[in-house]
Amino acid sequence: MSVYNGERYLKKCIDSVLSQSFINFEFLIINDASTDNTDHIISSYNDSRIRIIENSVNIGLTRSLNLGIKLSSANLIARIDADDYIAKDRLEKQYSFLKVNSDVGIVGSYMAIVDSSGKELSICPVPSSADILRWSCFFYTCIPHPTMMYHKSIIQKIGGYNENYKYAQDLDLLQQASLAMVKMANIREPLTFYRKHDEMISSKNEQSQCEFANKIKAKNLSILLGKNVHSDSLDKIFRKEGEGLNEIRHLINLFFNHIKKEVYPYEPIFEDILKYLFSVKKDFLCEIIDSIQGNYCLYGTGRFTEQLITLLSDSKKKLPDYIVDLSCSKNSIGNIKFMDIRNYDGKLPVVLGSDSFQDEMRKKIKKYNKNTNINIIDLYNYGNFLNML
Repeated sequence: MSVYNGERYLKKCIDSVLSQSFINFEFLIINDASTDNTDHIISSYNDSRIRIIENSVNIGLTRSLNLGIKLSSANLIARIDADDYIAKDRLEKQYSFLKVNSDVGIVGSYMAIVDSSGKELSICPVPSSADILRWSCFFYTCIPHPTMMYHKSIIQKIGGYNENYKYAQDLDLLQQASLAMVKMANIREPLTFYRKHDEMISSKNEQSQCEFANKIKAKNLSILLGKNVHSDSLDKIFRKEGEGLNEIRHLINLFFNHIKKEVYPYEPIFEDILKYLFSVKKDFLCEIIDSIQGNYCLYGTGRFTEQLITLLSDSKKKLPDYIVDLSCSKNSIGNIKFMDIRNYDGKLPVVLGSDSFQDEMRKKIKKYNKNTNINIIDLYNYGNFLNML
């Protein structure tokens, strides 16, 4: 654990570690030149398992983490942040998991999100499939950093944390592990309590974190795909507001054309990544749907459409009357019935929910329907909102 001016929540964190059901461990605490009461709190403990490292100057989280890895006397290392705390059996469960699953190099878990007072707000579920984790980590941090336990030797072999990154160093670590074919896993229960408060790094430096994360994603996706992925395109994709669905469509197609060569079935990976990307655009997509006056229908029967319906349903937004397309292997998506486009009367606006291009939709409607005044709402080219045929 590295701590800098963490006096507010530090005692709760340390107590949760020292009260673990698994007792045979070294607790390495790196005080990164704190100027508050952190030093006094740490030194108040009389427990032989605690080993304190005092940085003479503040060197930042990334360098402190690498220092901790270097100085650790054990091969299994568990991460924790000074403002979080852990379940009593976290170390025992992760240690046992790695002993049984000797081919796994990094294991995390679900997180319980708590507020500044420790009141539980929600549970943060994450994928547990090794295949999903291997590929989804190029899009988001699918193993939360404060939940990780990993093999020291494996982390050192991939170069540790990249000290060029002040933020999002955990995202880069996962992507480097994936590129090195390190197997990853998550335990499907909350073993870490992640505290959300105003002073946390992710709250104070959100913009900088996003910029670092997009540079990391662009760098490692370029290595993975053998093609140049630009960080400015990723800025559009991972920005919560505004357009970017066209960029999502392009990157998704590029990514899955690549991994189809290596993994089958790839559909669960597709669904996990698309679900995350749509959640980033949640407010943008809901705003478009809210702007539609009256009822509407949705064009497309693919996974883009399925994820959009799931997002709208979870957000308690107005769902389409029906789904239109030229052909479909299923009768409905959820409770929404499918209608062949040849039977569509053209009276309702059509939202392009699939990854089809607007021109394709126009051609099909012109071919199968005489109504030429259908409103098309193209999510992927939002500047062309409510174009007429």
